[in-house]
Amino acid sequence: MNLTQEQFATRCQLHGLDISRGTVSQIEAQIRCVSDSELFLLATVLGVSTESLYPANFKKAKRQKSK
Repeated sequence: MNLTQEQFATRCQLHGLDISRGTVSQIEAQIRCVSDSELFLLATVLGVSTESLYPANFKKAKRQKSK
């Protein structure tokens, strides 16, 4: 979306998610986990599915479990 972390945090705040630029940075670095409700709002702001926000290694493990 070509947004800075600050711009993204502002968009999240406009959707009701109280999040700072620092928190966005921690989420991107996979230092901070997100709740289910946060995941839904992040996906909404980005215009993507919630599944697309999971790390690649999580998706691979999920596919292997379902086989």
